[in-house]
Amino acid sequence: MKNRCKCGCHGWCAALHIVLGAGVIAALAGAVMLLWNWLVPGLFGGGTVGYCQALGLFLLGRLLFGGLKFGNCRCHCGCHGHGGRHFHEKWDKMTPEQRKEFMHTCQCGCQDEDASEE
Repeated sequence: MKNRCKCGCHGWCAALHIVLGAGVIAALAGAVMLLWNWLVPGLFGGGTVGYCQALGLFLLGRLLFGGLKFGNCRCHCGCHGHGGRHFHEKWDKMTPEQRKEFMHTCQCGCQDEDASEE
């Protein structure tokens, strides 16, 4: 099997993800700058911020409130964040074959607990 990333595409996919990720971060930093400069001076009498300051605010907010996870769980299986207890109840009722099949189709980075205990 050739090099494939988690989404199932070929090696060039990683470069595309990096470029798209940088574009999304740049757009979000621009949105932070626009919102800050629109709301804060009028509401609180604060100053305006430039693009680099807005990028810093965005990254600081991610570190403080969102961690460094940028949504890499594609399956929405509940193993991260909300619904974790429900997921673990379902996981405990699965047979080893069902767990293996789930892990194969989910591809969200969850680890097989039985394999990690061995």
